[in-house]
Amino acid sequence: ALPAYLLARAVSGSDVAGWIAAALTAVTPWLVLSSTLLTENAAYAAFAWAVLLCHRSLARPSPGRDAAALAGVGLAFVARTQLFLLAFALPAAIVLHEVGYALHGDRPRPVRAALEDTLRRHRLLAVAYLAGGVLAILLALAGRLEGVVGNYGVPFGGDLVPAGFWTSAAAHLDQVLLGVGVLPAVLTASWVVTVALRPTGREGHAFAALVLVLVPLLVFEVTSFDLRFTPGQFIQDRYLVYLVPLFAVGCASWLTYRGRTGTRLVSAACA
Repeated sequence: ALPAYLLARAVSGSDVAGWIAAALTAVTPWLVLSSTLLTENAAYAAFAWAVLLCHRSLARPSPGRDAAALAGVGLAFVARTQLFLLAFALPAAIVLHEVGYALHGDRPRPVRAALEDTLRRHRLLAVAYLAGGVLAILLALAGRLEGVVGNYGVPFGGDLVPAGFWTSAAAHLDQVLLGVGVLPAVLTASWVVTVALRPTGREGHAFAALVLVLVPLLVFEVTSFDLRFTPGQFIQDRYLVYLVPLFAVGCASWLTYRGRTGTRLVSAACA
């Protein structure tokens, strides 16, 4: 609840949004399964903290915030290996945010200039990812990469998009949409479209970029895993519970968003 509160307040500038997001994040349908889950219980909170720290790095870059974002990604990975995808989501969201804000922000400017500024402001992240990439290559050449991810090294091989993938991906997402009560996801989609195209500040646009990257990445990862390794290919929705804080913050931000009511209503209806 605490990282969801802090994130929603930073994104929307509203304490009310913070309380709404905290409640929707903590009181989730998956709560009734908590006694039967494994590392998901710890990873759920770790993921929320990691997203908060990544958002701070996107919205107001600094070496300290970049270091905190890296620590958050590491925390989520230690909590549950599945969340290694945050390491891919962070740079993708940074680029998406900077390019989008350069095109649609309050002061439009060339994309190239925005990317050059991004590299300069995120120098620590660039160095860390370069070092991490070199280390990963060396471990792979030495045959020791699986020592980092353990048994989860197996899913890296084979066909990542097996037969029936897209139908299954839609079914996976449907499970989560129903689990959160549909409306929070719909309002989040509406809010993301509104803010991505007509941002009112870096905080909101940065979170929209995170949602646009994390939702499809998580759905892709879990769908691919279930189709290839889950007996009977049944949907393990507990692997997608991490979408709940994203929808909670997006929903709360939509409810407290000031102005452009017509745009929000139209995008909500389309969603």
